[in-house]
Amino acid sequence: MAGALSQGQAVTVAAHDTMLTTTQVAKVLGVSRQHVARLIDSGALADTMVGAHHRVALSEVAEYQRRRALVRQLTQDAEDYDLGPEGETFPTG
Repeated sequence: MAGALSQGQAVTVAAHDTMLTTTQVAKVLGVSRQHVARLIDSGALADTMVGAHHRVALSEVAEYQRRRALVRQLTQDAEDYDLGPEGETFPTG
């Protein structure tokens, strides 16, 4: 958190069990609400239904961000060390 603050990034403090709407999740992740719906449909983000509405725990969003960052780092490492099949590029999403 201190690193984010020192870089001028906004920081929000909330309980880990806070439930977010798909619109709030989209804002946190910097993606569209429709993309969040696809992440939920694919199982990449776990959700809870509240009536007819999807809710996602803040802890789930944080875990998704951690997994996404890990995949990006592993992809970058593989590219840096030329570990993929010749001429093949790695997905970064």
